[in-house]
Amino acid sequence: MLSHPHNKVLFSLHLRIELQKKAAVGNETHALLSQLIAGKDVKAKPKFEPFVSGYKLWRKTSDIDIYFTDVFVKSEKYGFCGFVDAIGMSKDGGLAILDFKSGNGIYDSYAIQIAAYCKAFEEYYDAVV
Repeated sequence: MLSHPHNKVLFSLHLRIELQKKAAVGNETHALLSQLIAGKDVKAKPKFEPFVSGYKLWRKTSDIDIYFTDVFVKSEKYGFCGFVDAIGMSKDGGLAILDFKSGNGIYDSYAIQIAAYCKAFEEYYDAVV
């Protein structure tokens, strides 16, 4: 069915639109979480309320205090850079690299991404995570 050139174009277009929608949800979720971290009172649209309530529950049960958001990291060794959603510290003094997700699942790629962020943070800031 996808062998027809028009079907491939339509499928590609549909996929791009769906990815753009997911990116928009992720961007808005991150903006809300940044406001919450900054101590602002947030009024979320109903579709974002699960993210807000999830973050608030995490705050109540986590021993991590968040100090910075949207932190630039870079690795010359591995050739990438990016922005970590938040940097915090646990009560025992351990540094925490946080990356908030707005999707419906937990994927192996998340562990790889956060490990890469940790290595880039260590390299760029000469710190131990």
